Amino acid sequence: IPAIQSYIKRIDITVLPGELPPGPPVITPIIPSQTIFMGQQFVDLDLDTYVTDPDNTPQDLEWVLTGDGPPWLTLGLDRTLTIEAPDGWTGTTDFNLRVTDPGGLQDDQDFQITVLQPGLPSWIIALVVENGTGELESLGVGIHTDATDYIDTGLAEVALPPWPPSDVFDARCELPDAVTHSRLDLRTSGGADPSFHLIWQTGTGGYPVTVTWPAELPLGGFIIRDDLGGAFLPPLDMSTTQSLVVPDSLSFITGLVIEAIPLVDTLDPVGPTGLDVTSWSAWNWVTLDWSAYPCTEANFAYYEILFDTDLFTTVADHSWDWSEDGALASIGTSTTTVLLPGPADGYVFRIRAWDTFGNAGPLSTFCYVGGVTDVPIPLADGSLLKASACTPNPFNPNTVIYLELERDTEVKAEVYDSRGQRVRLLLQAPLTAGAHSLAWDGRGDQGEPLASGFYLCRITGGGEGLNRKMILLK
Repeated sequence: IPAIQSYIKRIDITVLPGELPPGPPVITPIIPSQTIFMGQQFVDLDLDTYVTDPDNTPQDLEWVLTGDGPPWLTLGLDRTLTIEAPDGWTGTTDFNLRVTDPGGLQDDQDFQITVLQPGLPSWIIALVVENGTGELESLGVGIHTDATDYIDTGLAEVALPPWPPSDVFDARCELPDAVTHSRLDLRTSGGADPSFHLIWQTGTGGYPVTVTWPAELPLGGFIIRDDLGGAFLPPLDMSTTQSLVVPDSLSFITGLVIEAIPLVDTLDPVGPTGLDVTSWSAWNWVTLDWSAYPCTEANFAYYEILFDTDLFTTVADHSWDWSEDGALASIGTSTTTVLLPGPADGYVFRIRAWDTFGNAGPLSTFCYVGGVTDVPIPLADGSLLKASACTPNPFNPNTVIYLELERDTEVKAEVYDSRGQRVRLLLQAPLTAGAHSLAWDGRGDQGEPLASGFYLCRITGGGEGLNRKMILLK
């Protein structure tokens, strides 16, 4: 408003009817990359929660997944992303999701799917070599279960041509044959502790030469020194700093050596020692909890749930046929819901822990769900618990469960309804060896009369357990 129109003290703004320009679909937050150990399950992703579009519904968008499996990715009609890896497969695969609206506007995002083999973990240390004028070359050293001491093209190692003219800056990894060069040097995870050789020519940029690496290093120890035996640049612990400088006064040094001492763990995990059933749906699913029996393992990887469905009449006649359940628990969890494979007279569950080095802990004690369970579930050293049928059965409203102990032990007796919910704690106390009887009056923990139906008395003691089927009939 110019000075000659200083009498203007007000401005009116007129808004005309119209439409906002269409907005593109946006993938946010970032689609998470997933890493599991071989045998675990990937988490299904609801992609509707990662894509927003101001103008269109998810059904209006075009969803395209690209990537060379395995693993295999399936996008359902409800935009649920299911990921499956073939048995025994390990590795990392890159995928891309592209979402396009009817007007051609789109967004896309990359993510990775990784399956690891328990054992000595694969790792790479990223390195940057810089000359005096700031010219850079990125290198990498590491170990991988599928690597050799030579060029592994499947692991992104590429043999480099001879050195360029001396006035051109270059840096590379020298492989163990002292002839072949690559930007990436991967060694096998077995065998002796590896040493990696970095070499360079400074070009016109000259010295100082600086080598840097990340603050977070793989498990183990890493020492860097000059390639003249450490006579001029003594061994340096890479965990204490993130760089090493070769000054102009040491311009005769044209290489460094990284000596790796990877951490190797040969000890089995300790725990979990037990497993509890918190709820179940007959022949459909069971929820297991082991929070009371923690695993102590610094290098813990995952839990493995195993089950058996065979019936047996005596301990001596039974041969355990443990199978691995597909619903392995996630890292760090203490409970999981397992889908039951199908109808059976009963399911017996155990759990064990694995660490990242392929060591498995001992199998825990048993927990059991099912109908016909008139025999004890033993440990390897024989049966502690014995019981005869409850009397009377069916009953109204009182019945007695008879129990025999081979030795003194703490005993817990609980009653569950047909939905797998605990309704009554009958006993939790130390008992002496010999015969005992447990009476139940058909009431719950609050003294309330319970309805007619199927009930299960679960008795545990000394790391063993047995179930008694009871029918309350009013």
